[in-house]
Amino acid sequence: MFVGAITGSIYDAGYVHSLMLVGSFLVVFGQMMLSLATSYYQVVLAQAICIGIGCGCLFVPGVAILSTYFSTKIATAMGIAASGSSLGGVIYPIVFHRLQPTIGFPWATRVIGFIALFGLAISNSTLRVRTIPDSRRKFLDLAAFKEPPYALFVLGTFLGFMGLYVVFFYVQTYAIQDNITNENMAFYLLSVLNAGSVFGRIIPNYIADRTGPLNMIIPCALMSGVLALCLLAAHTLAPVIVICALYGFFSGSFVSLPPTILVHLTANRAMIGTRMGMCFTGMCAGLSPITCVNRLLTSYHSCLHRLVDWYTNLRPDPECNWVYANLGFRRCACHCRLPCHRSGKSGEGWLGIDGQGLEGHELGSGFVSVCEIMHSEHRQGINRQSNY
Repeated sequence: MFVGAITGSIYDAGYVHSLMLVGSFLVVFGQMMLSLATSYYQVVLAQAICIGIGCGCLFVPGVAILSTYFSTKIATAMGIAASGSSLGGVIYPIVFHRLQPTIGFPWATRVIGFIALFGLAISNSTLRVRTIPDSRRKFLDLAAFKEPPYALFVLGTFLGFMGLYVVFFYVQTYAIQDNITNENMAFYLLSVLNAGSVFGRIIPNYIADRTGPLNMIIPCALMSGVLALCLLAAHTLAPVIVICALYGFFSGSFVSLPPTILVHLTANRAMIGTRMGMCFTGMCAGLSPITCVNRLLTSYHSCLHRLVDWYTNLRPDPECNWVYANLGFRRCACHCRLPCHRSGKSGEGWLGIDGQGLEGHELGSGFVSVCEIMHSEHRQGINRQSNY
C-alpha cells in the first residue's frame, strides 16, 4: 500500500483500467517468478517488490470506485468488497500447504498464480468507471493534512496498523514455541484469523451504515487490542483458536471501514482516490517498520535466553533462580517434553510451574538445562527414553 499516494492520483486522473491491468500483470508475473526463485534477493524482487506494487495498484481503485456507485450503504458495499482479500487469506495458504508436499514449491506457487489470474480476469472484465474526470488535478492533496479530522484519522490509522498485524504474523510461532499445538494445527490458525475477518469486514460495516463508521471502528479497534493482550494468557489450544477467531472479526473492521470514513471526510469526491492513497501510504508507514521491530524483539529474547543459560552454567548457585525468575522465563527455548527431575512434570524447562526454583540437571560442576541434554542426545543420534 506504500504506492497508494501515487496510484490514488492516477485513479483520480481517470486511468482506472490501466491501474487494474498493470496491477494484475505484476501480481501474476511476480507469483510465477517466485516459483523460479533460488536465492533470497530473487524472493524479495518477486514477492515483496513485484507483487507488492501490483497489489498497491489494485487496492485503491478496488475500493475507491465503490464511492461512485453507492451513497447510502457505502460501508456495507466496501465491507463486502474488502472481505474478498480475507477469503483469499483462507484459501491460498491451505492450497499451498496441501499442494507443496505433493507437487513441490514451484508448481504449488504457479497454481496460486493461476488462481489469481482467474480472479483478476473477472475483475478486469466487470469493472466499469462511472464518472470521468473533467479536469487535471494536483498529484498530491497536501492541503488535506491541514484539515484536523483527516490529519488525526491518518495518524490514528498509522498507530493502529503498527500493532494490527502482529497477531497475524506471529500467532503460529507463538503456538509452536509455547508448545500449545503442533506445527500442522498451528498452520491453520492463520486461516481461522482470516475466516473471522471475512465476517468482521461485513457485519460491522453493515452496522456502521446506521451508527456511523467512526463510531464502529473505535470499539472494534479497542477490542482488537484487548484480544491481543488476552493471547498472552492463553496456553492451551481452545482459547487460542477462540481468540484468533474473535481477533480476526474485530480487526477486520480496521481494514474495511477506513475507506468509508475517508469518503465521509472528503467533500470533493473527485479527490477521493488521492486522499485514500495518501492515507494508505500512512498506514503502510506504520505497518512496515513494526514487523521488523517485532522480529528483532523475538531474536533478542532468544539471545537473552541463551545468555542467561550461559550465566547459569558458569554459576550454579541459588542466585541463578533469581535471574530466571526476574527475567520472566517459565519454559526452555524449545519447550522440551522431558520431565524435570524435581516435579516430574514435562515442559517446564528451567522454571517450575510453581515458580519456586530452577529445574535442571547437574553435570559435573555446571548446571545444564533439560533442553540442552535433549538436544545433545539428539545430535548424537541417541533415541532413548529419559526419566530424570
